[in-house]
Amino acid sequence: MTEHIIKLKSGLEIAYFDEGNSEHIILCIHGLGSNKKAFIRNIYEISQFARVIALDLPNYGNSSKGDYPSNLKFFSETIIEFVEELKLGKIILCGHSMGGQIAILTALNFTDIIKKLILIAPAGLEKFTQEEIKRVERYFSFEAIKNMTKERIEYNVKLNFYQFPPEAQFIIDERIELTKSPYFDFYCLTVSRAFQDMLRNSVMDIIHQIQQPVLMFFGEEDALIPNRILHPTTTENLAREACKRIENCQLVLIKDCGHFLQFEKPDIFNKMVSYFINHYCK
Repeated sequence: MTEHIIKLKSGLEIAYFDEGNSEHIILCIHGLGSNKKAFIRNIYEISQFARVIALDLPNYGNSSKGDYPSNLKFFSETIIEFVEELKLGKIILCGHSMGGQIAILTALNFTDIIKKLILIAPAGLEKFTQEEIKRVERYFSFEAIKNMTKERIEYNVKLNFYQFPPEAQFIIDERIELTKSPYFDFYCLTVSRAFQDMLRNSVMDIIHQIQQPVLMFFGEEDALIPNRILHPTTTENLAREACKRIENCQLVLIKDCGHFLQFEKPDIFNKMVSYFINHYCK
């Protein structure tokens, strides 16, 4: 898969994949600590009926490195700048986890650009008290991320899956290799800042404002959403409550599947996206 790099007016360089040729353009946004390879089991199949673009957010993958704000607003504005620089016009925004939370905020703020939403286990649906935020965010402090052991890295990656597929081993290997990068501190800062902003900016009370058609996915065995230590509910209950608040929302719950569902169950994901494009994107 060919990687492209474009320089935005802000000076940021964004690395991305771009496959397919269609009037339907799906822009994919990865989650916290991830990169555009989160969609490598989806891009080719979906590109048969849509143009699929997956990018690296700043300080991820091969995009620009630096001391950026790295909050949801910054990422959202970078995405819009990317869309405008490539002259994509109206797009379908697809986001996984943190990328889903970013996608929701972007869709609300740029309704003239975002025509549809695909949300993959979107973050931001839970509301955390100040006390809960203090309890959770220490696990994603700059120091905690920077000093994470190889064993903890492997554990955290595997926590994203119900049954860890061997094809995902590269995610662990790349994350461990990242610790040797001269830009590793920027990565740690970015993950820490983004996580803190995610906790403080729940979207549950504003998703009713979404006017675009939404396709929402959750794995029924998602071990990350909700936080069961603080919020003893089920993934299904949270997902149904969120989708119920959106005027035009189709919810897909996938059995025997975890948080990284587009990678763990790509056949189901790709099939449902195809249906969504063909029936909701005329």
